[in-house]
Amino acid sequence: MQQNHHHHFQHELHTQKLQALGQLAGGVAHDFNNILSVIEGYARMIERQLGREHPMHDKVDHILTATKRGASLTRRLLAFGRQQILPEASCDIAQVIRDNEVLLQPLLTRRIHIALPATRELFYVPCDDDTLSQIIINLAVNARDAMPDGGTITMNLSGDADTVTLRFADTGFGIPPYVLPKIFDPFFTTKEQGKGTGLGLSMVSGFMRQIEGDIRVTSETNKGTIFTLIFPRAQTKNKFADDKKDSHTGYSLLRDKTVLVVDDEEQLLPLVEAQLQDLGMKVLKAANADTALILQEDYRDKIDLLLTDVVMPGLNGVRLSELLQSLRPDIGVVYMTGYANRADTETHMSPLPRDALVIPKPLQPDSISPALLAALQRVHDM
Repeated sequence: MQQNHHHHFQHELHTQKLQALGQLAGGVAHDFNNILSVIEGYARMIERQLGREHPMHDKVDHILTATKRGASLTRRLLAFGRQQILPEASCDIAQVIRDNEVLLQPLLTRRIHIALPATRELFYVPCDDDTLSQIIINLAVNARDAMPDGGTITMNLSGDADTVTLRFADTGFGIPPYVLPKIFDPFFTTKEQGKGTGLGLSMVSGFMRQIEGDIRVTSETNKGTIFTLIFPRAQTKNKFADDKKDSHTGYSLLRDKTVLVVDDEEQLLPLVEAQLQDLGMKVLKAANADTALILQEDYRDKIDLLLTDVVMPGLNGVRLSELLQSLRPDIGVVYMTGYANRADTETHMSPLPRDALVIPKPLQPDSISPALLAALQRVHDM
């Protein structure tokens, strides 16, 4: 009985730890997403101004890829805190490994050589590109830290009818046998203070469990470490991959419409403004709800849309939209949030309307227009 009680207590403690982590991750991810939005927004502006032919275009493109990875990492952190299953998608693991070579090289030193699988076979697994990239980058950074004098990272892929196996090997100093059983525990790290969170491998193993895959590790002192990741095989490629329509169809409806943008993140306002002006929209902007209310009072013409952050000091976005809709019943509303989903947003404020249109930060240019169009459509259908 005593033993059982102890286990229950341990489990309780573990659950509390995860809940606390989830809340912490929520707050950090929100702020981090705002920072990423700024980096990404300015990188996009630079990319547009340089044009495709410019020699620096590729470098800006790498910055944008990295911000996308960063945004996906914050989603991953939130999912980890809540043990939530992420949206279904599938991708070709061989292609993702090749795509990541350019991102991995700056993380690793010149002395570390990456040997990639030479396969042309398709290995579809139930996982989105970003999550898979995160896993590979995570393993690569750990391998780098185990090879201070250089070495080789080798990735091999093999598959049968039901599974795809990624073998990720390094030639580093290995993991001591007494450490090996603990490497997937949350917060466990052998790195010195400030060098690692001890969450990386824990997130990887959590994800592999979610998709009903498996991760194993073998290590030999001074010979190296091999991680073996066994994914269930996905039958088809992601059904959304072919649905990316030309992003300008239908958006002519937004031209000349007036949108009021409200966000307390000062650096973000001019970025969102630039994106909306690109769509031919007229933009009014305010850094908080009070300013927005005064601004709309002085504005004599029609305001078609409100695009507002949800969590702000003073009046939050939901209260602001309620007040605005009572003053201007035919205004369409779209919310922006740096939290990963409704549940997180709502722990920080009053509940969002059930059918609220919400777009995540960092704002993707291709998520703003459909949401604004949907909001216009709703007002039109009322």
